Amino acid sequence: MMSRMPRQVFISHASANADLALRICNGLESAGVPCWIAPRDVLFDGTYGTEIMKGLRECDVFLIVVTDAAAESQQVEREAERASHYKKRIIPVLVGQSEPGPRLEFYVAGRQRFPCPSVPDERFLNSLAEAIRREPSVQTGPPPPQPPPQPSSHHKLIPLAIVVAIAGAIGAGYFMVGRSPSQQASLVDSRPPSEGTQPPGSGTTQPAAAAPPPAGRVSQPTSPPGPTETATPLPAAPARDPAASPTPAAPPATGSGAVSAIVNGVGLRFVSVPGGDFRMGCSTGESDCDDDEKPVRRVSVDPFQMSATEVTQELWEAVMGSNPSDFPGTTLPVEHISWPDAQDFVEKLNERRDGFTYRLPTEPEWEYAARAADSAPPDLTAVAWFGLAASSARSSRPQRVATKAPNRWGLYDMLGNVAEWCEDWYSPNYQRVVRGGSWVDSARSLRVSARGKAIPTTRDYSIGLRLVRQRQ
Repeated sequence: MMSRMPRQVFISHASANADLALRICNGLESAGVPCWIAPRDVLFDGTYGTEIMKGLRECDVFLIVVTDAAAESQQVEREAERASHYKKRIIPVLVGQSEPGPRLEFYVAGRQRFPCPSVPDERFLNSLAEAIRREPSVQTGPPPPQPPPQPSSHHKLIPLAIVVAIAGAIGAGYFMVGRSPSQQASLVDSRPPSEGTQPPGSGTTQPAAAAPPPAGRVSQPTSPPGPTETATPLPAAPARDPAASPTPAAPPATGSGAVSAIVNGVGLRFVSVPGGDFRMGCSTGESDCDDDEKPVRRVSVDPFQMSATEVTQELWEAVMGSNPSDFPGTTLPVEHISWPDAQDFVEKLNERRDGFTYRLPTEPEWEYAARAADSAPPDLTAVAWFGLAASSARSSRPQRVATKAPNRWGLYDMLGNVAEWCEDWYSPNYQRVVRGGSWVDSARSLRVSARGKAIPTTRDYSIGLRLVRQRQ
C-alpha cells in the first residue's frame, strides 16, 4: 500500500455538510495545508471508526465546520471530545449565522473563531490557512487516561466507530444517541472485538432540549394474548463470565405470556404489558432531571405487546435482506438505522399479514414499559450495558441481547445496549424521540425519564429499535 502523507488538519463536519467541508478542505490544500477528511481519507481496508481515530490522532489541528447540523451531531461532538482529550489545537469555523450550541460550546469556548461565508471564498481560505500555519504543531500522542469532560446539558444520536477506538485509551470512564446531558464515546483503537466480548470502555452524554414530553392517553385497542404458535426462543447465548454479565433474574411476576413473531425461521418474542396509569417524567426523588422531563404528568396507557428484546441483526436481515450494523453479530441488536429505515422494517413486517400490526412504541408506552410499575430506580449494572460504568456493566460495543437481567415485565435492555427509536416527534418536523440510552452513554442518560432526540435521518452505531404490536 502506498504511504500516505502526514495529515495536519482534521476536518470534522456533519454528514449533511460534506460538500461544504470538502470545499474548505480543497481550499486549504490548495494553500499548502494538508488535511484529513472523511469519507475521502477512510481506507477501504479499515473500519470506519478506526480510520477516523487514526486520522484524528495524527493531526496537529482539529477544525470543526460549525453549522446547525453540526451543532446537533453526536458524531461531531464525539470527535471534538477526542480532540480535546488528545490536546489538539481546536479551530471552530462558524458558517453563516450558525452557533456551536450546547453540544460543542464546551470544546470551542475561549478559542479563536473563524466566521465563514456560506460559500467559502479564496480570501477566507487563505486567511484560515495562514492562521493554521502560524501556530506550532501540537504533540500528537495521547495524554494519560482521563475521564471525558462533561458538557452542561444532555443527550439522542450517528457513524461508527469513534467509540471503538477509545475504550482502551480511557479505561473506565456518553442520541439518543439522542439526548442526555453529556455524552462521549469510549473506544478501542482496533477493529471491533468479536461478538460477545466485553472489553472495557467509557461513555459520553448529550445536550438537552426543552420540548415537553407528550401527554394524554395513548389510544390503542386492548391487545389480547398473542398467537398460539410455539414461541421460538432467541438464539442461545454462550456461557458467560458471571463477573462480566450477571445472570438474568427469575421470570417476571407480571408482563409475561411470551409469544413470537417468526420471519423466515427467525423469532422475536413479545410479552404482554398490562395497561395502567403512571407518572410520566422526572422520577420521584430524582435531582438530575432535565427541563424536558417536566412537568410530571399522569398518563394512562392501554395494554399492548412489546418485544422482549431489541430487534436483532438476525431478524433485521431475515426481513430486509441486508444488515446495516457497524458491529456485526446475529444476536446483537441491529444499529446504524434511521427512523425511516425502522419504518421500512415495520412496513415489511406488516406485509406478512400475520394478524398483528407492528409499529414503534409511542414515548409514553416506552417509558411505562421501562418503569414496569417499579418506583425504585433500576440497578444499572444488573440490567444495562453502558459507558462510564464499572466492571460488569462497562461496554465498548453493543452486546448480545438478553444477557442482562430483565425488568419486572420481562423486557431486556430497556436501558443501555442500543438506544431505541420511538414513534413520536421530539420537536415537530425536526427530531424524533430516542429513549433508553446506549452502550456509549453515561448513567445519567439511562434514567428511565431521560429523553433522547435525533434527526430522523440519523444513522448511528448506538441506535436501534424495539417493536410494539396489536391485533388487527
